[in-house]
Amino acid sequence: MDKIYYNKILLGIRVKKFSSGTKAITRDSEPLQVVALKHKKGEKVKPHLHASRHRRIYATQTCFIVKRGRIKIDLYNNAKKYVKSLPATDFVAKNV
Repeated sequence: MDKIYYNKILLGIRVKKFSSGTKAITRDSEPLQVVALKHKKGEKVKPHLHASRHRRIYATQTCFIVKRGRIKIDLYNNAKKYVKSLPATDFVAKNV
């Protein structure tokens, strides 16, 4: 997993490979909860509930899941200044 920062601000997360089982990609405090699930055929996720929480969201997040092919993502900081480009052939969660 690669975390892309600019001036100590997280701009994006890229996951190239998923390990077996359930792996949280984002922290519980993030407005977008992303979890990678890689299970063998026939395995099941235990039934569970998500607690209601009041959240204030100050930024919109975008999630790209690329199953086939490739895209290029340009990352910018909050001042709309270009930071870097990266190919997204797997998964990227991006703060906008």
